[in-house]
Amino acid sequence: MKKKIALIITAAIMMVATIIGGTMAASKPEASVEHKVGTSNVDITVSPKDGINISGAVPGKPEDAVSTVKNTGGQSAYLRVAINKYWCNADGERNFDADAKQIEVHVNQEM
Repeated sequence: MKKKIALIITAAIMMVATIIGGTMAASKPEASVEHKVGTSNVDITVSPKDGINISGAVPGKPEDAVSTVKNTGGQSAYLRVAINKYWCNADGERNFDADAKQIEVHVNQEM
């Protein structure tokens, strides 16, 4: 009989604690917070836009062509540039049989 009364009292205490905890959780005030995030400008320009095309180039004869890649925006950034070298035939079609290793590229990394 004593165990039964102790069990009922324990259950009643747990029920009261659950009701009080649920009421406290439901009555918590909510607040709205607004964060404003701004970004800087990274603007990359490539000149010439269509890349370099040297018509009539002959292997072994140097041809000068300049292409520039610059960040003209307000935020500094690292730029990674990929250079694809290949020969084209007279029709402008890519010639896969020609050796692109003959095309030398000299990179100037001045800022």
